[in-house]
Amino acid sequence: PRGDQLLPLAIQLCQTPGPECPIWTPRDTNEDWAMAKIWFRNAEINAVGIVSHLARVHYLAEPFALAMRRGLPPAHPVHKLMKEHLKNVVALNTQARERLTSDGGTAQRAFTIGYGSNGTLELLAKAFREFHFDDLHYPDNLKKRDMLDLPGYHHRDDALVLWDAILDYVTDMMDIFYESDADVVDDWELQG
Repeated sequence: PRGDQLLPLAIQLCQTPGPECPIWTPRDTNEDWAMAKIWFRNAEINAVGIVSHLARVHYLAEPFALAMRRGLPPAHPVHKLMKEHLKNVVALNTQARERLTSDGGTAQRAFTIGYGSNGTLELLAKAFREFHFDDLHYPDNLKKRDMLDLPGYHHRDDALVLWDAILDYVTDMMDIFYESDADVVDDWELQG
């Protein structure tokens, strides 16, 4: 890092480097280095759009939305807390499956990983194969990836403030209804 700015040292665009897939560095020509950075950003936006957004925001929330609607009455405190967050998840995901990730859908036409292939669906499948529920605990995830002390990581810095605020709010709300872990276990609607 220079100051608090992260700078790339090298970019590898293929899984296996070799004559057909070199590792690019700032020592290459300005044009080659610029093209490597462009292709990296392209790959990054594909991964963010499909893995971070579609898989881990939309599709991952759907089972929780269904469970909340099917298992908790509207008067239940967890239902009240979550209903606005999960309001349109099922409808949006249904549209995404029909229009975005279907054969010939927008993702296959717009994302380079999908153009003329099943790359989008393969990336979604890989995202879920590699997913573990513990990954949702952002501070632990940062620690596991050794990112807690990385300088200039603004997403982390902002997200941790939001994480703490949401955790405090949800904890305060749930403490109104549950005095102990045993109360949660004894809530037959929640357990159902």
